[in-house]
Amino acid sequence: DANLDRPKGMRSDRRRCLNSARRSLRSTLTSPAAGSEHLEQTRIFATLYTPAMERLGADPFLRFSPSYFMRQAELLANKMSVQLCWDGAEPVAGAVFLADARYGHYHLGALTDAGREYSAGTLSIVEGARWARDRGCRWFHLGGGNTRNDDTLFQFKQSFGGSPFEYVAFTFIIDPEEFARIKSLPDAGWPYR
Repeated sequence: DANLDRPKGMRSDRRRCLNSARRSLRSTLTSPAAGSEHLEQTRIFATLYTPAMERLGADPFLRFSPSYFMRQAELLANKMSVQLCWDGAEPVAGAVFLADARYGHYHLGALTDAGREYSAGTLSIVEGARWARDRGCRWFHLGGGNTRNDDTLFQFKQSFGGSPFEYVAFTFIIDPEEFARIKSLPDAGWPYR
């Protein structure tokens, strides 16, 4: 059934992007069970992620180091997948997805200029949603955004269908001295470097 190949409620313009990306790109998705292949895909994703965040001028909070991704791959067992889109032998986009028993989560994504041209981000998210569905997840969460009209990331996420939910996030630093110590470790994978 063609409807199982995309999220329910996906807008027609997003479906066109998906069809275009599927014609132009090859998609690979691995989880830690794949062993060294998964670690290699994780490493490749990290090489896409860093320049994408620099190009976007992303907040330092979102600038995770390559060691952050490698540590996730080691610690999260089969609760993580890495998806890459390929134009021939060149990776042009990728995403990291997380899942528990009921929920799949789009964690982070990255695109090159070519990936943006091919609508690779759409293919990445659909492949992550399929992975979550195949695991038995009932819901797939694309993450936050601002409901302001100028938030293009939120508009992109909304184009996949589904209902937005309101949420509040807090950060608590219970032990500032330990926080400072961990943050200063050379391989902590801390995004504030």
